[in-house]
Amino acid sequence: MSRILIAVGGSGQHVMLSYLRLARLCGFSPARLATVDADLRVGRQNADKTTAQLIEEQAKVSFPGPVQLATLSPLPQGLVAPNVQTFEELIHPAPGFESELLRALFSQSQRSVKVVNGFHGHPQVAATTFKMMLREPVPQNDPSHLLACLEQWVGEGDGSIDVVLAGSTFGGTGSGVMPVLALHLRAMAQRLGVRMRIGGVIQVRWFDLTLPDGAAPAEPARADVRTSDLDRNSSCLVE
Repeated sequence: MSRILIAVGGSGQHVMLSYLRLARLCGFSPARLATVDADLRVGRQNADKTTAQLIEEQAKVSFPGPVQLATLSPLPQGLVAPNVQTFEELIHPAPGFESELLRALFSQSQRSVKVVNGFHGHPQVAATTFKMMLREPVPQNDPSHLLACLEQWVGEGDGSIDVVLAGSTFGGTGSGVMPVLALHLRAMAQRLGVRMRIGGVIQVRWFDLTLPDGAAPAEPARADVRTSDLDRNSSCLVE
């Protein structure tokens, strides 16, 4: 039976990092691994490494054989345009998507999310952006692309596969992408005629924000989500 662990967002990647350390300590070979996050390569400062980069390093040492690892940004390829930074700039050029409809469906804070480096606690933005990415053609010549790898991994098994999604309920990437990805995986399994079991390692909120609800932030640009937003995200995903 094939096994795949998919880490979604920052919390999911910390789960995967712990899983790799446990596999090394206990001497078992890890499952096939995949990470999904908008910020996979660039640390917050020049000297920092992202969790995804730490996972890549951990996957290369002290295992009997090579660890299969794929990565995926949940952003559409069209986002590489230098003038596209926010969710509104990403979605507004879509034909027929008028400004009035965009304002009716998404709040100002959601439209202003800087999706180039994450979803900042807005799962609605994450889910919409990820669905846009799933509509794009899968690059067949990119062996590191998650969707191409999933097609191969799911199709080459013995007809049965276990998939575990790891992520949080409270942020933007995990809570927005995981439900959409789970539906995509089920559709893929049906199309390929494979029996797939999907499980989850789901983290509830494990920290408090330094900015209380209702407080005036000293740096408004950093106050893109509050404690009440994280609690709401958790409640919606659990439901």
